[in-house]
Amino acid sequence: MDVGETSYFQHWNWTMGYKFLVIEGAVDVDGNGTFEDIPEETMSIHCGFNDNLKRIELDTDQMIDKENFEMHLEFDVAKFFENYDLANNLFSRPNNNPAAATAVMNNVQNAFDFE
Repeated sequence: MDVGETSYFQHWNWTMGYKFLVIEGAVDVDGNGTFEDIPEETMSIHCGFNDNLKRIELDTDQMIDKENFEMHLEFDVAKFFENYDLANNLFSRPNNNPAAATAVMNNVQNAFDFE
């Protein structure tokens, strides 16, 4: 890990604030079945600033495992990117592409569910 790389931390600096969600990786934009380490297929989405803070509330009758203190959640990546133009918004920061950051954060609630 390069400690100078800000994507590993959940805070930019004291004036920019917190990153509430960071998604980074490769996207098969050209549909050839490979994930290439090239700028055209590298995703880096950082959602921050107070306007993008989202509270997630899930209703369940599931009990917490009292021995291991576990509860299992599912995360559906397809729901997370619903109505989001990923191919044209691979790089997003709230200060340079606020609409994209907001679109991602608006999907957070629907992407989580209990197993």
